Amino acid sequence: MFGEQLKIWLSKFQKYKVTYKKGFFRLSNLANSPYTIVETFDSMPFCKHSKEKQLITAGTMFLNAQLHYTELEEGLWVFVSDLHYKKNLEMTNIYDKTLPMDFNFINLHYNTTTIESKSMLINGLVLTDKTWTVFKPGNAVSDCHFKNAHENNITVYFTNNWLTRQLKPEDYFANTSMDRFFQSENTYIIMPDSTNDSDNFYMDFLTLAKQNEGGRKNDEIKKLVTVFFKQLVIKYNSSAIADYEFKLSDTDRKYIQKAEKYLSDNLLHSFPGIEDIAEKVGISPTKLKNDFKAVYDQSLYQYYRYHQMSLAKKMLAEKASTVKEVAGLLGYENASKFAAVFKDQFGVLPSSLIS
Repeated sequence: MFGEQLKIWLSKFQKYKVTYKKGFFRLSNLANSPYTIVETFDSMPFCKHSKEKQLITAGTMFLNAQLHYTELEEGLWVFVSDLHYKKNLEMTNIYDKTLPMDFNFINLHYNTTTIESKSMLINGLVLTDKTWTVFKPGNAVSDCHFKNAHENNITVYFTNNWLTRQLKPEDYFANTSMDRFFQSENTYIIMPDSTNDSDNFYMDFLTLAKQNEGGRKNDEIKKLVTVFFKQLVIKYNSSAIADYEFKLSDTDRKYIQKAEKYLSDNLLHSFPGIEDIAEKVGISPTKLKNDFKAVYDQSLYQYYRYHQMSLAKKMLAEKASTVKEVAGLLGYENASKFAAVFKDQFGVLPSSLIS
């Protein structure tokens, strides 16, 4: 009994500690609810908090941050954050058992640093340039951010009561794979997004958040939250991801991330081939194909081609190389074949970017 009380007492002070281990500064965050998260930021040195604007800004040795927050209604909050990391930083989420812990959250993470880089790990799993994550209460243990990473995030927090009252009755949600997830024993979803469908969400949320002093934009933000939920539900239901999601272990996901890294490291070469990738990763070609499709909603080749052409687009936009030079760098024998693949991907010829 005394040991449990001591553990609870120590946990209340844990959020103020800063430690360093294995190349990462470690900070703690009381993550029971949006209330406690705001309270944690509010108590950190070098943080400024405007309750009128619902805005927290930070300029510390670890990061520069802007966090807009709003409680839209009972059980529903939205955070919109712009984060630039100056050091490798690990945030550990602490859950105080003496406080309520009923908030799920959905996060849409954008890494704005470069096309190829990885900016964040959550529970040891890599997030790519744009990733949806869904966590049930108390299951997001830690997230790691790398020096010089620049991230934008939209996070929607909602209680189980709000989920039952507001979301479950909706036609777009009821009896879907996402509905099944919340009824299952699974605790989280990590779903990379390589489409353009959700590109505008961050600026849409940020624009409204900046204008929301006094809550005057709450109704518009609620409408945008509905669109946000619909987009996630549609994406999760639209492919094999949802059905296969329940079968994937963290070990399976890490094998697939090895495959993704191998593809990303070989964008300046021809497609390696599934047999070669499977051998490098250490799983069978069939399992590799099925699991990769489940995680990324694309085949290995589709994923590789999109990211290779995205790299080409970036190189051409910088006007440092000709179409022929870029084609050669990416392993194409002639520029015309490269141009055909580029146009199929983006709808325009690569020459249009340098004219």
